[in-house]
Amino acid sequence: MIDDVPYIGTTIPAGRRVTLGAPVKGISPRCNDGGGPEPDVDAQVASIAGVPVAVAVVEPNAPQAVYLAPGYLPDLASHPLQELLHGGKRRWIDARDRRRCRDTAHVSGILDERDVLTGTLKTHGTIIAVDGRTDYHGPLRNGLPYLTGGEHLDVRGKRCRHREFLIADRVEVSR
Repeated sequence: MIDDVPYIGTTIPAGRRVTLGAPVKGISPRCNDGGGPEPDVDAQVASIAGVPVAVAVVEPNAPQAVYLAPGYLPDLASHPLQELLHGGKRRWIDARDRRRCRDTAHVSGILDERDVLTGTLKTHGTIIAVDGRTDYHGPLRNGLPYLTGGEHLDVRGKRCRHREFLIADRVEVSR
């Protein structure tokens, strides 16, 4: 946690590296699941060169461990870690899936859920995947697309696999 914001850990693919920036103080919350309360402990993380601390940090002794702040969309091309996390793949789906994603679709509704690690949003029971080709029009924080939850989404894209899954070509967000 940094400034009371819980960051979400992920691992970058082997062979890719971040450039460490300045040290950052954080807190590692301890598990309090019935075995008695354990106090939180100070944690040392580092900024990532070219990435605001409010967006992501890295474990300095394990540079494959990246911690992402909630609300940002690291699968979008505008995110500074998109290339690092996805190796330049603009679409996270494979060629077989892409061929099955043909039906043009439109979904509009309130953002129910977002998952920073899978690059998905959810509204009205539809899972919406965003990626490097998604055209995003909405709120920014630190110059990057940012969703807090509860925003109204207007999404155009292609339906895949089943009726409840959509690859977003365009996302328009209003509050």
